[in-house]
Amino acid sequence: MEKLTGPRLFTLDEAQRMLPLVRSIVRDIIERYAAFKDRVEFYRAGQEALKQGFPPPDGWHRERVAREIDALKDDVMAVVGELTELGADLRDYEEGMVDFPARLGEDIVYLSWKLGEDKVGHWRPLDGTDGPRRALEEIHEEAGGAPF
Repeated sequence: MEKLTGPRLFTLDEAQRMLPLVRSIVRDIIERYAAFKDRVEFYRAGQEALKQGFPPPDGWHRERVAREIDALKDDVMAVVGELTELGADLRDYEEGMVDFPARLGEDIVYLSWKLGEDKVGHWRPLDGTDGPRRALEEIHEEAGGAPF
């Protein structure tokens, strides 16, 4: 039996069926990432206060806050790992944008979804750029039917 290499390729139906689980994971990521960012800002505020010769904010202790940041980062990355294990890629930690590798004709592209959208309704090329997403309806019309 041959081992498959490369990314998992999704059909549009597979990506749509996976959305309830992906949506839940992405909500967790956004929540945990916000907590991580808050602690980083708190750490920076304390560092800046000390640099300016002022006392740091209440509850600020360099080593403790640094440990909290490390733990929160590990927590975020663990949840991102759950998404990665499904074969999807997180594109944005704050908007919750997710890409699903897919085949469009001979090309590999990304089906794109972000938190707040009801369904996977966009795609973008797999060219290493963060170009704008295109509506799947455009491809559907160009191809004269369902391309995925």
